[in-house]
Amino acid sequence: MVLRLKRGLTYIIEHDGPYQLQTSLAINDIVAQDEALDWGTLRTGQIQIGGVDFVPPIPVQATVETQITRILASHTSLTYRALLLMFNIMRAQLFWDGNKRTAFLTANYLMSHAGVGLVYVTENQLTTFHQLLSAYYEAGAGSALTKLIQWTAENCIHGPSTLKS
Repeated sequence: MVLRLKRGLTYIIEHDGPYQLQTSLAINDIVAQDEALDWGTLRTGQIQIGGVDFVPPIPVQATVETQITRILASHTSLTYRALLLMFNIMRAQLFWDGNKRTAFLTANYLMSHAGVGLVYVTENQLTTFHQLLSAYYEAGAGSALTKLIQWTAENCIHGPSTLKS
């Protein structure tokens, strides 16, 4: 897993250009290789998320692409858009496996190329992060998402960053 994460990080460093769904598919192809039913493609079946009752619907490519376009076109800071996209990928569980890893690397793809820092959660932050993430999985958009984004921006972004436009 560590070597696949390293290859995923290498991918985001060596590739640039505008983000599109294909970027996350390529990242997932790297980080979930040999761990899932399929990797590098959107999942085609139902899954469960451990520890929560929320069951994400099966992703439809056109809907996912529309949501990505909406997030990236919003008039918010790039940091906010990267975190929003990251948490949407996590909650939607677009892939059979490796959703959090793919989502983190996706956010870092956007943030690193814009020079607004990197997002990562340290071991000491995992409990709080998972509590906030689980609350977001259950509630969806709204205050749970706002709290998660705010906490992540304040505690898990390293380098120059701001949520303000």
